[in-house]
Amino acid sequence: MTEQPTLRNRIRRAICEAEGFAWDTDMLEPDEYGDHADAVLAVLPAPADRAAETAQLAAGLRAAADEIAGIDFHPNARARSLDIATGLVRRLRRLADEAQQPEADRQELTATLVIGRSDSHCGGCGKSTLPRNTHHHDISGWTPRPGEGCGARFVAMRSDSRSVTDDVLKDIRPDLPIEPLAAPLEQLAPDRCPGFCIPCMTDESHDPTPSS
Repeated sequence: MTEQPTLRNRIRRAICEAEGFAWDTDMLEPDEYGDHADAVLAVLPAPADRAAETAQLAAGLRAAADEIAGIDFHPNARARSLDIATGLVRRLRRLADEAQQPEADRQELTATLVIGRSDSHCGGCGKSTLPRNTHHHDISGWTPRPGEGCGARFVAMRSDSRSVTDDVLKDIRPDLPIEPLAAPLEQLAPDRCPGFCIPCMTDESHDPTPSS
């Protein structure tokens, strides 16, 4: 059982850091917080029970994702509603896949903030993760670390770049850091729509700014 010692050490570290102390220091005793970790392990379900619970959770997440994906949106439905639904589908499927991955096989994710682009791609393989005719104002995406392929771990959320802030975007994945903006938002906003204008809800590519 290699899982138990690893889990025990993770519990020890979590307790240590929760009390405000650094984990890898010479000030810790060899098995400090070990008795706390043992108490936690004593009330955890057996690994076989956890595996069954994980499989049940994954099945439920996939069923929810399939149900959302089957909703037929009207062509003129507001983009925000569609974004939320498609984002939930991607996130539920990613959670379902992660729930059934062995702990050692799970990849660390990094946050990538992309503003003012009509498409987004994986930093590892270069494959497109969103269609080019995506609303251009803001796309913030989560991709695997560079070099590890695109997979199905992409979640997107779009909003008006003139009002979006890092503080707003942190709620997408609050456990991951957000890269600071490289330039003010007004400099990053494009001049033209890529093929579908959200402000006026038409399929024509044009400058949405009213002429004076």
